[in-house]
Amino acid sequence: MTAMVFQWAMASMLYYFMSYYLIYLPGNTYNNTYASGGAEIVATLFGGFLIKVCNARWAFFTSNMIALLGGLCILFLGTPYEDWMPAFVIIAKFGVSSTYMLVYAVTIDLFPTLFSATAFGVCNFVANMTTIVSPYVA
Repeated sequence: MTAMVFQWAMASMLYYFMSYYLIYLPGNTYNNTYASGGAEIVATLFGGFLIKVCNARWAFFTSNMIALLGGLCILFLGTPYEDWMPAFVIIAKFGVSSTYMLVYAVTIDLFPTLFSATAFGVCNFVANMTTIVSPYVA
């Protein structure tokens, strides 16, 4: 339960953090927004594919590593390579969106039906509490 609460909290916070932070990224705002939206659509499909071909642990690991790669590119390469910023946003948003989709899909499979609604409630409550700080961090 603790691992799922952590995944929910981080996925939710980073998902909304990317949305808030998107307007502050260097580069063309429209290109960054289009890249972010496109990455989100493909990431949702990718997350569904991941959960079908591997277990939840590897699906989360893969999605989180993609998000980490994109975040590190934004952090270290964003300023010197400003023209590449939409690509870095695509990578980061892809990983975060995939993880965000996975928390919903995995919670249903991980917990018994009797406790699934309670798990959703607890995880979503903690995730929303951590998401409150994302505009201030951005």
